[in-house]
Amino acid sequence: MNRSICNLYSAARPGASQGELRHRYVLGLYDLLDHVKERYPRLLVEGCSGGGGRFDAGILFYSPQIWCSDKTDPIDRVRIQTGTSLIYPVSSISAHVSQSPNHQTQRETPITARCYCAMQGAYGFEVDPSVLSAEEKAFLSKETAFYKENQELIRNGAFYRLHSDELYSAWSFVSEDRKKALMILAFTAEEAVRQSVRICLKGLHETALYRCGSEVRTGRSFMQEGIQVSGPEYLYESQKILIEMI
Repeated sequence: MNRSICNLYSAARPGASQGELRHRYVLGLYDLLDHVKERYPRLLVEGCSGGGGRFDAGILFYSPQIWCSDKTDPIDRVRIQTGTSLIYPVSSISAHVSQSPNHQTQRETPITARCYCAMQGAYGFEVDPSVLSAEEKAFLSKETAFYKENQELIRNGAFYRLHSDELYSAWSFVSEDRKKALMILAFTAEEAVRQSVRICLKGLHETALYRCGSEVRTGRSFMQEGIQVSGPEYLYESQKILIEMI
């Protein structure tokens, strides 16, 4: 369903049934993909389209991973991916590390923003390696290893939207056994005074002890008192914080 269909008409259908065409098209698409899946059961088909209407519950059976927007600017993507996650699982949202300056918005963003915002979904790359600095390549190599190590947590853990406004967004993933949580915070706007923020976690075991860096507290404390995160040291900084039960 690569684009909206306009001036829709079929000479093969009588005039009274022209309104069926969009529905018939979708059924035809499903039928085609049924044949593809039957012949190539291990093939991953990623859904994609221009404009809206990328996702529907039926297409997820055939394309369990979908490119939710052609916009790859990480600051825009935070808003897009957060909205998409209200209905669809994180594992179905393709999210990629992109170029800076972004080819659409011309916005310059740090590698932390491009990397950690891509960890809000099915992490991948949409960047020319030849334009990356040695420091950026080393950073992405390290963070890609982290994603692979924690992909079960990110793709299948409980997903919480902790905060979202024009200044910053925060979200977290909590493992099914509640032993591990990953929080990501993305600063999405410039401030004259870059103040620290406090994020309250969700989904932890209230009485269990968790370690966050050098700090050890109960799950209840992390959920009620939260984590104090220093303000950004540079524009559009993003941070990831790992919390583990001890």
